Amino acid sequence: MKLGNLIADCALRFPEREVIVCNDRRISFGELDRNANRLANAYAARGMQIGDRLAMFLPNSAELIEAMCGAAKAGGVVVPIATRLAPPEVAYILGDCDPWAVCYTPEHRHIVKQAIKDRDIPLLVVFAGEAEDGEITFDALMAEGDDTPPPHLPTDFDTLTLGYTSGTTGRPKGALATHTALVLTGGYMNLAEWHLTSADRILATTPMAHRTGLGRVANAVCCGCTVVIMEKFDPVTAVDLIEKEKITVIGLVPTIARMLTPEIEKRPEAVKTARLMVATGEAFPVDIKKRLAASAPNIGLY
Repeated sequence: MKLGNLIADCALRFPEREVIVCNDRRISFGELDRNANRLANAYAARGMQIGDRLAMFLPNSAELIEAMCGAAKAGGVVVPIATRLAPPEVAYILGDCDPWAVCYTPEHRHIVKQAIKDRDIPLLVVFAGEAEDGEITFDALMAEGDDTPPPHLPTDFDTLTLGYTSGTTGRPKGALATHTALVLTGGYMNLAEWHLTSADRILATTPMAHRTGLGRVANAVCCGCTVVIMEKFDPVTAVDLIEKEKITVIGLVPTIARMLTPEIEKRPEAVKTARLMVATGEAFPVDIKKRLAASAPNIGLY
């Protein structure tokens, strides 16, 4: 099962339902499917082959999710790069993954250009800004493709992402993940264990460059629910969003839970819609568990 098929399926069943909320953008399943088709067709028209790598050095945004979904439909391999990395780390990853395309914002243009100065990259896409020589804006790229579904991917091709390890004991290493792995985890295991339904609204607090963030997007497109993505984590903003968006599931790592707990203690009524907190990445401190249980007993911890 390919991720693009699940997006198309949700678009047929829930065309008007929100799937992505980020900053001032609210994207329905129908819109996500159409925009992913446009990008997939634009990538292909520019010569992208199945298995080509698309490096995405971008902060959390609705446009990032659209770009990733377009790549998934076209058979591209997404290489997410955290924007907090130092220029030498970015240069190493771009040199190692051999990208067909690189996506970035004007803020990070100088880092990218320095990293690829001796390389021939077919496609350079700039987000939220004007294009310079050799670049195309994200909006212009999407306008190049039509919204008809792209050809089905071969059954024997399954690679979806190439994520790099933190490199704490050596050079970062690229780890491949498949469509099947993301669908089995986000669409079957998580749904069964967390009892997710299409009525859930998930808050994603971590970067989409990390598996945790991508997992919450997978939950949404696999079961037809909504994911609210924070561009950058802030505890006050997070609790505001939980209250405003009627969040039912909070996705995070324990470090974020540690920062979020004092704000929940101040405003427990603001998180009354939340039924579950899903955490991964490190051991969860017992004292934080106890404080959460006391201040927000409605929130289960997974």
